[in-house]
Amino acid sequence: MYQIREANSGGKSKKVVVYIIQKGLNHYISIIYKIITQLKK
Repeated sequence: MYQIREANSGGKSKKVVVYIIQKGLNHYISIIYKIITQLKK
């Protein structure tokens, strides 16, 4: 029982980490895109 619960919580924390990374990447990409468009002008 304990191992199953531990595995589930581990999977959940991994999902949270992936979610944070994706949010961070999206924010970073938007900043890079703005910089590129500014340089092209």
